[in-house]
Amino acid sequence: QQVAEDPHNLLTALEQGVQELEAQQKASEAKLKEVFVKDYQNGANRHAALLEQQQALNGTRDALTNLQNKLRSAEQRLNGTKTSLSTRLQSLGLFLQKMAHLGVAPASEVPHLLQSLPTYVAGGEPKVQDKTPVVEAVDVNVAGQSGQVSNTLLDAAAAASAV
Repeated sequence: QQVAEDPHNLLTALEQGVQELEAQQKASEAKLKEVFVKDYQNGANRHAALLEQQQALNGTRDALTNLQNKLRSAEQRLNGTKTSLSTRLQSLGLFLQKMAHLGVAPASEVPHLLQSLPTYVAGGEPKVQDKTPVVEAVDVNVAGQSGQVSNTLLDAAAAASAV
């Protein structure tokens, strides 16, 4: 009878072993599935955060590119203004130099020097609305000689600027 029981016991033992293996396999699958789902969720959350960060960085890049374009445009305008002001300053210096020469020149050379003066300092036409002289006569003292520059000098200057 032991021989008969032994095969039966053996079969029962194998059956229990198979059932335990199946239970372990199911538990292992459940644990693996749980770990996978958890890792997948973490990856999906990280992916969503990275997409959000990328969107924010793209917005920042676009804003900075727009700002860079505005700054380049402003720089071009400023360089143009600098060139224009430099030219006008040089013209003003030349004009003042001629005016200084006019101030120390003998009275006989004044009409000739007035004709050599520019009609305006570089930068456009003079913005004079009223062409009447503001000063009727100006007292001058040139090299110790005093005299008066009258409307004739102002008329000559006005005629030169009208040209």
